[in-house]
Amino acid sequence: MGVGARRPRQAPRGVRSLYLLRGWLDCVGVEEQAQINVKGLVLRFMGAIVLIMAVLGVVGFLVKDEVVAFSKGFVDLFGLWGVGIGFFLPDAFTVPIPHEVFLVTGVMGGLDFWMIGVAGSVGSLLGGVTGYTLSRWAGESRWFKRFLVRKGAVQARELVKRYGILALALGAVSPLPYSIMCWACGGLGMRFTPFFLTSLLRIPRVFFYLWLIEIGVVEVMS
Repeated sequence: MGVGARRPRQAPRGVRSLYLLRGWLDCVGVEEQAQINVKGLVLRFMGAIVLIMAVLGVVGFLVKDEVVAFSKGFVDLFGLWGVGIGFFLPDAFTVPIPHEVFLVTGVMGGLDFWMIGVAGSVGSLLGGVTGYTLSRWAGESRWFKRFLVRKGAVQARELVKRYGILALALGAVSPLPYSIMCWACGGLGMRFTPFFLTSLLRIPRVFFYLWLIEIGVVEVMS
């Protein structure tokens, strides 16, 4: 960081609430016996959309100026790299950071819609490939199995065993955790080509959520 570079402000309440309000979404979508619960996934998907729009509404009503100032400071410091890294870290290492925070920050910070989408998509894909590669290298090692247990990824592994590419596809587009699905695919030895081609479904997911956020931001800023 160069001399005199500004530090972004602490994330305001409207951004931090994305972390707090998404917790309940992680409880729905996978049944105990490693079966895909379609109804649960639909509920989580709809819940995520409602959550995004609700948070943006709160932002517009309570803390719009704070969020805009934070977003512009973030963009001034990190630019598109910040958006890309914001997608890479959660999808590579299962870091519990909502991607939507970086989409909101990019939009409200004045970045171009298409460039935000590209940065988020590339970051997500690189993250998934990183998780897949590390997991493939770890294979069946004991420490890796312990890691999966700590991350709650045992069911994801069973889903990939049972459904294969379909489980990864749902992880790429639905609220199922894509990062953990990537770890499961690598650990189970899925071939890279079908893994990567299926992971490309992350791109429309990124742009869809970005589109929703831009609609909400236009309403907030008007």
